[in-house]
Amino acid sequence: MALTIWERRESVQGATVLTLDREQRNPYRPSISCHEPCRQVKGATLRGADLSRADLSGARIEAMLLKGRKPWPANLDGAILRDADLTKASFSGAIMNYADLQGCVLSGASFIDVDLSKVKGSPADAKVTATLNRRASTRYTEPKIFVKTPLGVFPTVNWSLSGVCVSYSSEKRFTPDSRFPAKLVGDGRPPPRDAKFIVVKDDEQRGIALLKFVEMDEALSEYLDSLVP
Repeated sequence: MALTIWERRESVQGATVLTLDREQRNPYRPSISCHEPCRQVKGATLRGADLSRADLSGARIEAMLLKGRKPWPANLDGAILRDADLTKASFSGAIMNYADLQGCVLSGASFIDVDLSKVKGSPADAKVTATLNRRASTRYTEPKIFVKTPLGVFPTVNWSLSGVCVSYSSEKRFTPDSRFPAKLVGDGRPPPRDAKFIVVKDDEQRGIALLKFVEMDEALSEYLDSLVP
């Protein structure tokens, strides 16, 4: 039995969320099932939903790409996820203003392109936010990732779940704030994956360029997670 949540408060405490019902007539009123292991709930509106103690392990509550590849973010504005299991869940590009994440299990959770500054403010929430930001910003030097850009193929100096720092020395330079498609592959970990980047900084003097992931899809997110030492 599916439960529709749309701009009203519903309680699914202890529930295990399954998938977005792709057969529904109105794609902006997503339905979620509450009886099987969670997989994808992309673009879902869960504003104010009570998901406390829910099993969301492995969930993909992410932005959904609409026609023209325009992202429609999952909306968890004011959602209550207190004590939920978010192990290896991904909230890439989601709206999480004033969401309550106190007591959540966050092992392996991904919050790429999520503004965590408005997660409900309390000492406990501050600790949660610090944990999430620390995971997204943790940088790794191994394994090296090779990034194929319009200007050539470059190895990483280091990388994180939110972007890469590549070793780059050339007369042609990246333009800050420009976006481009790319392919990347971990050393000894084929096949290559598609990615999109925005240029954060091109430091010619240091011979590096800082690139941030944008519009990360599920396949790339899972691939990067598999590379984490």
